[in-house]
Amino acid sequence: MDKFRISRGLRQGYPLSPLLFNLVAEGLSVLLERAASLGFFHGIKVENDDTQVTHLQFTDDLIIFYGASATQVQNVKRVMWCFELAAGLELNLNKTSLFGINIEEATLVDLVAKIRVSAANFPTTYLGLPLGFQWNSLGMW
Repeated sequence: MDKFRISRGLRQGYPLSPLLFNLVAEGLSVLLERAASLGFFHGIKVENDDTQVTHLQFTDDLIIFYGASATQVQNVKRVMWCFELAAGLELNLNKTSLFGINIEEATLVDLVAKIRVSAANFPTTYLGLPLGFQWNSLGMW
């Protein structure tokens, strides 16, 4: 059987592009869930429930929830690196931000230095929605 070499990606506007992207994105979701179930990092627990939220995905946007320890930060970075190798896609660190919730500024600075991304603060917007604003404040509107 002859082998063939892939030399180009999909053209823009190709009808199967969204489906193929969703298949790859689902692989990332499964990889993150598996890493969390093995204890590489811990998401956030939903109050009064045993549910643990490790990440939220919307198209090509991703939020990952994990503890503020150097080990968990490095493990999340390793999971993303494994995904990059498997999928042939690359994480754009210029668009990546680390938000610290209830941690000291020095800890956030240390974690940002370890994974080489930018630090960000609340309030902010995500996909056009306000996050961290005081409810019904002028800044939110």
